[in-house]
Amino acid sequence: MPARILIVDDDPLLIRFTEKYLVRHGYEAHGCRTAGEAWQRMCRSEYGLVLIDVSLPAELDAMSAEDLALRLLDTFPHAGVLLWSGYPFSLEDLRTQYGSRIGFLHKPFTPAALLAAVEGVAPPA
Repeated sequence: MPARILIVDDDPLLIRFTEKYLVRHGYEAHGCRTAGEAWQRMCRSEYGLVLIDVSLPAELDAMSAEDLALRLLDTFPHAGVLLWSGYPFSLEDLRTQYGSRIGFLHKPFTPAALLAAVEGVAPPA
């Protein structure tokens, strides 16, 4: 179970809710609003899991949510990525390459679904 989680979403209320909920369940959670900031944080202080909004606006910085996810998975072999979105998203190709290191959570979600999704993304030991 990853102890440190980074939440990447352009919605500050969702970041705050997710941080508080995960902290109550024993995780260390931090949030940021852009893919570029997430990349910088991960390079400075590695996280076990990164939650990323698939529809994160790319115009906020040069990196899209999908670019960030792939870059994280390729660079940090001990990290998992949980993508989330209110829109349908297929993980089929990504699952083939990254296995259980990548997951998807459909918005809106319940707190229990969030916790189950976090626990379901298993970075290698």
